[in-house]
Formats: sequence, structure tokens, C-alpha cells
Amino acid sequence: MSGLKRLWQGVIGLEVHAQISSASKLFSASPTAFNMPVNTQVSLFDAAIPGTLPVLNQRCVELTLKTALALNCRINDVSAFDRKHYFYADMPAGYQITQHFRPLANHGRLEFYWQPDDNDPTSIAESVADIVQLQLEQDSGRSLHDSERQLSLIDLNRAGVALMELITGPTLTCGAEAAGFVRELVDLLRCLGACTGSLAEGALRVDANVSCRPAPPAAGDSGLGVRTEIKNINSLAALARAIDFEVARQAAVLDAGEEVINETRALADDATGRSVSMRDKERVQDYRFMPEPNLPPLFPSDLLPAASVDLPPPDQLPPGLRRRLRQELGFSYQHLASSVVAARPLADWRYLDAAVTAAKLSRPVTSPHLGRWFVHCFLGNCFRLLGESAAAEDSGISVESFGAFLSLAVDCAMISEEVGERLLERMFAQPSMDPLAEVQRLNWFLTRNPTEVASRFSQFFHRQDIASKNLDQLVKYGKFKLRGNSKKASVIEERFLALFMEAAEYTVDRTVAAKVVADILQSGVAPPPS
Repeated sequence: MSGLKRLWQGVIGLEVHAQISSASKLFSASPTAFNMPVNTQVSLFDAAIPGTLPVLNQRCVELTLKTALALNCRINDVSAFDRKHYFYADMPAGYQITQHFRPLANHGRLEFYWQPDDNDPTSIAESVADIVQLQLEQDSGRSLHDSERQLSLIDLNRAGVALMELITGPTLTCGAEAAGFVRELVDLLRCLGACTGSLAEGALRVDANVSCRPAPPAAGDSGLGVRTEIKNINSLAALARAIDFEVARQAAVLDAGEEVINETRALADDATGRSVSMRDKERVQDYRFMPEPNLPPLFPSDLLPAASVDLPPPDQLPPGLRRRLRQELGFSYQHLASSVVAARPLADWRYLDAAVTAAKLSRPVTSPHLGRWFVHCFLGNCFRLLGESAAAEDSGISVESFGAFLSLAVDCAMISEEVGERLLERMFAQPSMDPLAEVQRLNWFLTRNPTEVASRFSQFFHRQDIASKNLDQLVKYGKFKLRGNSKKASVIEERFLALFMEAAEYTVDRTVAAKVVADILQSGVAPPPS
């Protein structure tokens, strides 16, 4: 039994640093524009010149409180700043102003959807992440390393930029779940106007704390394994891969009877998620926390009215909106995860809601195609023809007309996806068009009767150009079937199916047509058209 490997479960907590969308820094009036020449956005305070004092940016506090309210956090009655002492060359004061003991908020939660199986786009799971703490702190500068001259140069443009740090509990279990949480958080921050969420620009940085415990955990066992920390992950894909790599690495260490080292690791390969050790954390570092003497305590309740003045209600924030789209309108994860969901104005979703009512679709909608028709096709046409800022109503298509389209495409499934896309394009060109009348005029209704589909295929098959151009394929098909090579035979069936669907202008049911094509080809000869 000692040779058997145990099953291990990943336990993940995240630390997310989000740059607050403010024109000036947290404690100075220096600007915060991205990608400016080095050391051109530095005040005397940012450079830690003696005698300079911090002046708190009220807007940063309001946006952090706004985020805390959206995350259902408990807002603390009193909040205060602390000094966290450590020496980095790009931290000129020798300490960071943060909120270690008395943050702005605690005990929040964020609901989110995620895709547990990358190979199955229909897979979907719902999770809730616990938010342990939400606090304000200042960013450090950055070190620029010149390997040729063996110099490290310091750029203080980022020094003092306002960050909100969000710390989750150890409630996540794998890379995909962690990436799903960060994706939802980014959409929420963007919706609130609190952060751009751009990982590429460093506006959002994620550290992952990873440990393993036996799976499934024993009843009542809340013990956690030794954790490692992976620093400064700058993409969602890299986050998922880095966590899964680290869980697998720790599981292998534990299976070998060894102990996981408490250490900080750095991502070495984005493509695989491989990380390497930076430094061990076996000795607890003494940051010598002390109250910041130059900043008085904060009373967040005084700022709550300003923070909540334009806060959308919960069902209009991305998590609540996605929940409704999933539960009432049957959106798949592919469409729920689209950035369009969080970016579109509320009026677009009211438009969809009214169109669903006009179409008399029963709720909850069970068809998974509604999300595709609205997000990818309808809004896609809006973006392409009218610009990315265009709203659904700018299309000129009335709610009743789009409802009639949904009735055809979703409720009754009377037209194919290809026909639906062509019909939508015509509706955008002529917004007053009656979609049902147009389908009747062009005879675009979907044919599902096998006898009628077989008759149409026979007519298609016996055209001289089709038969002559594909004679070699028919010969090969017969040989493949005789040899029992069904895989190669199915490739030829797919070829004839594609040719037939295109010739039929996608007005025959693909599933029915596929069976008809296979049956006729296997019979050796298609009957002549009647």
C-alpha cells in the first residue's frame, strides 16, 4: 500500500493588487499616466525627500469603498494606515504605507462562473470566493536592469500609485477556478470605474498562495498544507497554468514522502506555468509594522454617501447580471464569460429582456443559443456596422422585430444558424423588415423531413458537375468502406455534406442531412431525382 499515490486537492488563496483609476497618486498630486518617460511623474514625497508629508487622495478611498460595497464587504467603523518596513531599491522611504491592522473593509464575497473543462465549452460551474480583506496601499517604483552595463536603474513613476489590495480566503481549488474569479473581479472593477483591469499594463497583478491537502479532506478537517507563493502573475492563462503546475509539483513532492518548502516562487515559463524558487519563507520576516504617524484615522462611514451615489444595484453588476442571464435566459459559459456582458450598458439587457418577452419565450429559457444570437450576432453586427459604442437600440430594429427573429431562431428553431446570420444582416440593412415575411418570401425555412431531404440530395448528387468532379472521392469511399476504414470514409461523407449544405443554402437540418448523405453513399448509388 505504501507505493500507492494519494489524491491531493489544491487549496488556493489570491492576493490581487488593483491600481485605482485616479488621475493622481494616493498621497501626492503626481500624475499616473501609463508608459511615460522614466522619472517624469515623481513628486518630492514620492522620492521620500525629508520633510514632505502625505496628503490622502479622497477619490481613491471612495472607489475602494465602492468596490467593498459591491463585494458585500463589512465596512469598518474606523480604518487606519500603517508603515510596513522593508528595503527595496525602488522603495525610497524604506517602508510602504498600507493598512495591515485596520483595513477599510473585511468579510466580503464574490459569486462567479467558471469553466471546469477546457475541452468542453458547455461545461459550467458556479463558485463563491470569500474576501478576507480589502485595503489601500501605495505601489513601489520599479527597477530596470541593464545586463550589458551591469547596472540597476530606478524608475519612480509608479512609486506612490494608489492600489487596492484584495485578499481572498483559501477557498479556490484549481487554476481554472482562480482565473474565473479574477475574470469576474476585473469585470466588476471596470463596471465600477475603479480600475482598468489591464494586466498587460500592470494595472492588475495577482499573487497566488498554493498548498495541497488530501482529497477528499476528512470530515471536519480544515487543516491546510504548507503553502508557496507565486508572485506577480500578469495574465489569466498564466495564472491558471501556474497554479495547476504548482499543485502537481507539490503533490509529487508529498507522494515522494518529502516536505513542501514554504517559499516564494517566480513564474519562469508562461506557456507551461513552470515556476522557480526565489527565496524561502521559513524565517518570518519582521516588517516592524507601526501606525503611520502623519495620517489620521479614517472614518469610512463619512464617505459612504459619496462612494455609493452611482453604485448600480446588485442585479445590474456583472455577477448579478451573469446569474440572471444564466438562470433566466440560459446563457452558456462561453457567452457569460464574454467581456461584452460586463461592458454593455444596462439598456442593452433591457432590450434583450423585452425581445424575449415579445417572442413569448418561456422562462427560464432552455435553449443554449440565445446568448449566441444576442452577444455574437446581434451585438456583433452593432459593433461592425455602427461602432463599438453603439447600443442595441441604435440598430433601429424594434424590440418586436428582434423578438420575431428570436421566435424563428430560438423558440421554434425554424431557421438554421447560417440563415439566421444572413437574416440579421438584412434586418440591419432594413430595420423595418418583418423577419417572418422575409423567410417566407425566400423560402428559408428549415427542412427536417428525411424524405424531402433525400430528394433534395438526389437532385444535388445527380448534377453533372457534382458527380464528375467528385468521382474519385466516390471510388475512394467505396474502398474505405470495404476495408472498414470508417474514419477516412466519414471524411468523404463530411465533404459531400458540406457541398450539399452550401448548395441547399443551409435550409436543411444538418443532423438529418448527415444521416441521409451517409445512408445514400453507403448504398452505393443515389436514386435519380423524381
